[in-house]
Amino acid sequence: MFSVLTGGPGCGKTTTTLVIVKLLEAMKRKILQVVKRLMESAGVRKEDRRVRIHDLRHTFAVHRLIQWYENGENVQAKLPILTQYLGHVDMINTRKYLTMIPELSRAAMDRYQAYAVRLGRVDHEK
Repeated sequence: MFSVLTGGPGCGKTTTTLVIVKLLEAMKRKILQVVKRLMESAGVRKEDRRVRIHDLRHTFAVHRLIQWYENGENVQAKLPILTQYLGHVDMINTRKYLTMIPELSRAAMDRYQAYAVRLGRVDHEK
């Protein structure tokens, strides 16, 4: 069994990793209970409840991008903020959370369309 020193040298205060692991497991169980209740209240069918915590991170990241596009914000400039919020060291790790979904594709295309019309490269009538 390993121990983690929680006090200064010679003070005798140690907490075993077993206690830390048990606390983390209890936290995970509580979070999963809350997620289950939220899914039930949202009407998610039982067979569709295979949601993982990382699925929630993916959803948050993609919806944040959509919101930035819809608000006319500079998405490229905001990506480092999203990276930091997700706790990643660099954007390479954030990329895997940015799944292309129709709503995100539409928001990006609308942004590009507006840009192209301003440049006179696309006929906005078509």
